Amino acid sequence: MRSEKLTMNNEQLTKVRPGSLALLSVICYLLSVLFSACDDFAATQDAVGIGYGIIRIDIEGAQEARTVFPSLTFDKYVYTFTKAGETSGVDHQPAGSNVFTLEVGTYTVEVKAYVTDGTDKLSASGTSASFTVSSGANSPVSVGLSAAAGTGKFNYTINYPANASIKQVSLLKWSNQSAVTLNSQNITNGITGTPDLDSGSYFLTVLIERGGHYAGINEAISIYPEKTTTYTKSFAEADLLATTINILGIAGVTAPAVGAAPVSSITANDQYSGTVTWNNGNPVAFAGSTAYTATITLSPKTGYTLAGVNANTFTVAGASPVTHSANSGTITAVFPATAAAVINIPAIQGVTPPVTGAAPVTSITSTQYNGTISWSPAVSGTFAASTAYTATITLTANTGYTLHGVAANFFTVAGTSTAATNSANSGSVTAHFPATGVPALITINIAAIPGVTPPVKGATPVSVITATDQYTGTVKWSGGPSNGVSPSTFAASSVYAATITITPKTGYTLTGVEKDFFTVAGATSPSITPSQPVSNAENSGVVTAVFPATASEAIPAAVTNNLIWGAYWPPESQPDVGVITSFELPSFKRFFNGETSVSVRHTEVYEHGGYVWAEDWKDEPPYANEFGLLSAVEGRNINGVAPQTIEIKGNGYYFFMIPKTYGTVSIKDSINLPANSAFDTYDVTWGSTAMTLYLKTVAINPPNGSLLYTISFN
Repeated sequence: MRSEKLTMNNEQLTKVRPGSLALLSVICYLLSVLFSACDDFAATQDAVGIGYGIIRIDIEGAQEARTVFPSLTFDKYVYTFTKAGETSGVDHQPAGSNVFTLEVGTYTVEVKAYVTDGTDKLSASGTSASFTVSSGANSPVSVGLSAAAGTGKFNYTINYPANASIKQVSLLKWSNQSAVTLNSQNITNGITGTPDLDSGSYFLTVLIERGGHYAGINEAISIYPEKTTTYTKSFAEADLLATTINILGIAGVTAPAVGAAPVSSITANDQYSGTVTWNNGNPVAFAGSTAYTATITLSPKTGYTLAGVNANTFTVAGASPVTHSANSGTITAVFPATAAAVINIPAIQGVTPPVTGAAPVTSITSTQYNGTISWSPAVSGTFAASTAYTATITLTANTGYTLHGVAANFFTVAGTSTAATNSANSGSVTAHFPATGVPALITINIAAIPGVTPPVKGATPVSVITATDQYTGTVKWSGGPSNGVSPSTFAASSVYAATITITPKTGYTLTGVEKDFFTVAGATSPSITPSQPVSNAENSGVVTAVFPATASEAIPAAVTNNLIWGAYWPPESQPDVGVITSFELPSFKRFFNGETSVSVRHTEVYEHGGYVWAEDWKDEPPYANEFGLLSAVEGRNINGVAPQTIEIKGNGYYFFMIPKTYGTVSIKDSINLPANSAFDTYDVTWGSTAMTLYLKTVAINPPNGSLLYTISFN
């Protein structure tokens, strides 16, 4: 603000009131006193007479703040005092330092300032407020000068740093805001101009720029007639600073709403742009019942800065609170929680349609809801075959979601026989499924048949197998002395076969079972047919298992000492018989001539012989022959190693009988028989013990009354 006191030259205009010569004389006297006191105002006060007072008039022509004035030193001033109640005033000259002596009373004073350039030209004027002059000294009175009508000059010069440029220089008439054409001239690092302007007040704007940084100033300019108002502005390097951001309302951050996509940037303005991130992992869409916070990061544009921005002054529509530090462009905006979202996933996933033998699902999950499932009819473990089931699904909305607003029959379930149903605003869903089917049969794959105990002499045969998860079975036995009838107990020295009939359990089938698939523990391939101990046809559950012979019955002590037996018929008593079919003790079979059979009804074995009663098959009268135990073999034991030599005396038919347990046996006589003539093999039963015997029958007519037979054992 500039303030300059007006100075006056020696040439003053004076107007004298008519009839005031006496007053003028007094004034002249007082002035002489005043000047003699070295222009001392206090001394002047002491020299004023009764009825008069002194007062100083201060000229204030430049009191407005930030206003550029011309030099307000004028060539000439005229002071006209008008006393209250009077219509015209009197011009007075000051008695030094703008001091005047006036008659006591109330006045106003008008001051006119002139520029003299051959003639007096009015440049400024002003009138004081009403004031009172009392006897003695009085307080000063201020008079402000305003430009008079006319034309003055405005001389301006704008300087700026190298490489800067003028972005704007404008001058507006204050009274009507009309623009004034300046027609500036360029100078080195600046501009200048001196336009003629009507007197009055103007508004000057200057803006320079360099590299995005700006500097500027606004000034009020006052133009006085016949005066030049000079304005010079030199911008320094330090003036080229970025402008502090002052657009505090951040636009473009849309408040969260359920299902809406979050914005990722603000709406940029002239001062800054910005990015937006959200808590909860920058969701693709806003969830329901969730409070979100946006973190906004502002980036000032060229020429603008965040320096100078006060804390917590930015605002975001719909958010509260909005916080940030001073001088910072990182803003946190907290929004109210969104409303709950209406569930919009109709397809209920995870409800597996019933399948025979499958376990039912009892719960489902999704991003919007969870659910429990109950089944009707009730399921015990797994779904039954040929049954239509209904699932009742009870849904519970997850956090942020609601069933309120869900339409009737909105939900769907895959695999139902009819469309799933639900009431409006409800999560209770009913789903009817088609009847389950008959399951595909599984081919039996358990090969080992359990529970078939191998035959043991005296044991009771099993009649059923031990059931498995896939099948049951019955067992029938054949073999031994039972002639095809399943025995009550197993005999000794007997080969038995089990016929096992497999029955598949529900869900299993024999279709696909391979030939000879099954196995039975203890069944082995015997020396007789079949060569396959356990056999079954393809796709069949009828299994034949052949077991090894049961153990032989122990030979009674009376016999074990004579392990080679012999007997003969004298030639003169040769029976007309065909086959000896059995002996009770011991028993054997022997083909004789193939014509008839003789059943040995009784045998008595003595230490040195015995009797046999035979009966003809043709019901011929019974006859008896005495068989003598060969003396040559009496009491002879066979150790299974050394050949045995027997001497035969007399003519007749002889039998030689040896248990098979001694291995392969051959017989050789000294005359008639070929070497190693093999014995015939026969199955016999010793008591309850089955065994095999070697039997050889020879007709002997010893030429010398006797023959030697050698029996060899391997």
